[in-house]
Amino acid sequence: MNDFAFLHDPWRCVEMVTRLAGLSVTVSALEWLAARHGFADDAALGWPLLRQRSRLNGDGPVARWLGVLFGTRGFAGLQALRLLAGLTLLGLADDPVARPAALFIATVAACLTNLRQFGVGVIGGDRMRLVVLGALTVRELAPESRLATQAALWFIAGQCVMAYATSGLLKWWRTPEWRNGTAVGWLLGREFMGHPGLAKWLTTHPAINRLVTWGVLGLEVLFPLALFGGVPVTTVFVAGAFLMHLAIGHFMGLAPFLWAFLACYPAVLFTSAQVRAWLGR
Repeated sequence: MNDFAFLHDPWRCVEMVTRLAGLSVTVSALEWLAARHGFADDAALGWPLLRQRSRLNGDGPVARWLGVLFGTRGFAGLQALRLLAGLTLLGLADDPVARPAALFIATVAACLTNLRQFGVGVIGGDRMRLVVLGALTVRELAPESRLATQAALWFIAGQCVMAYATSGLLKWWRTPEWRNGTAVGWLLGREFMGHPGLAKWLTTHPAINRLVTWGVLGLEVLFPLALFGGVPVTTVFVAGAFLMHLAIGHFMGLAPFLWAFLACYPAVLFTSAQVRAWLGR
C-alpha cells in the first residue's frame, strides 16, 4: 500500500489522524508538566485563585473534588495521565484495545484541562484538539463501520475548515489592522507574544507587511476551497496553513495551534479526495 493510500482508505486515514492526535496530546501534556510550577496552588495561575474567576467557586462536593483534581498534585497527575494516553495513541493507534481506552482517557482529560482554564480562557488549539479526540472517541462505538469512520473524518475536516474560515472572517470584520494590511507587524510588536526585531522590519517594509497580512487572511477565508479543489489544491492550502502555524509558533510562541491542527490535515485531504470523486473529476 503506497504512502497516499489513506486518501481512499478511511481506516488508514483515521489511524494517521489518531497518531497525530496522540502527538498533539503528548506535546501538550509535556508543556503542562514543564510549566507545573506556574500552576502550583500558591502561584498566580494556581487553582485557589483561578477558581475565583470561574463558575466552579462553590463549596459543594463537586467543587471540593475539583479542588483536589485541579490542585498542584492532582493537575500534575492529570497531565501525566494525558502523557500516557498520548504516547499510547502515537504508538498503538492500530491496537483495537489500547486505542479506544487511550482515546477515552485523552478526551476526558482534555475536557477537564479545558474546564480548569475557563477562568483565563481556552485557546483555539485546545478546542480543536478536543474536537478531534471527541470525534475519534465517538467513532469507537462502531470502529468497523465505513460510514462511521468516514463521518468522523468529514466532521474533523469540516471543523478544521470552519475554524480557519471563521477566524479569517472575524479578523476582517473586527480588526481594521487586518483590512489595511498592518496586522502582522502590529501583532509581532506586542509585549507578551511578539518579536520586536521582525515587527520593526515589517513596519519599515509596509509592502511586505501587507503581503503577509493579506496572505494569512486570504488563506483562512478561502480555506473552504480546500474541500473542492482536489488533492493538489488541498495540499497547497494544508502546506500554507502548516507554514503559518510554524511561523506563529516560532515568532509568537503559540505552538499549540500547530500540533492541534496538524491532526486535522489527513481528514481534510481525505474529504477533498472524496468530494472530487463524487463530482466525477
